[in-house]
Amino acid sequence: MNMINKLQIHLFIIFIMSYLLACQSTQISYLNNKHKSNAPLTNTYWKLLKVNTIKIKITEDKREAYIQLKHDGNFKGYARCNIFNGQYTVKSNYNAQYHDLQNELYFNNVSTAKLRCIEGMKQENTILAMMDQIHHYKISGDNLLFYNKENKNIAHLIAVYF
Repeated sequence: MNMINKLQIHLFIIFIMSYLLACQSTQISYLNNKHKSNAPLTNTYWKLLKVNTIKIKITEDKREAYIQLKHDGNFKGYARCNIFNGQYTVKSNYNAQYHDLQNELYFNNVSTAKLRCIEGMKQENTILAMMDQIHHYKISGDNLLFYNKENKNIAHLIAVYF
């Protein structure tokens, strides 16, 4: 075999190896992105991290504040002292002012137990008041953000998996 044939074979092998490696990295990239998809709004345990600029506190003797929206239009949650529940409505609309699709979210018939707790009552009242202000939401990965009508972020929640 002469030198030109050997060079052609080596170049061909390099080309095939490069092609196979490129396919493999594309597949790995696809698999990595697949795991970074958005959490679903419904049937997800959404832990409340922040309301407006207030970071939600968790004490050792209390459960964390959360909300779960069910497929049937009902929701339940915990707001530091008491459980709460009710119904919700989701509606998707194009918002010309912000040039994007907004997923509107409204909570209705919110009811809560009325147990008082000295340490967490102020935080609970803040959480329940925030629910009346929610106009739309956005999900990015495992993060759920609530916005008011002025498009101001009023809450940050994170998906928790058990």
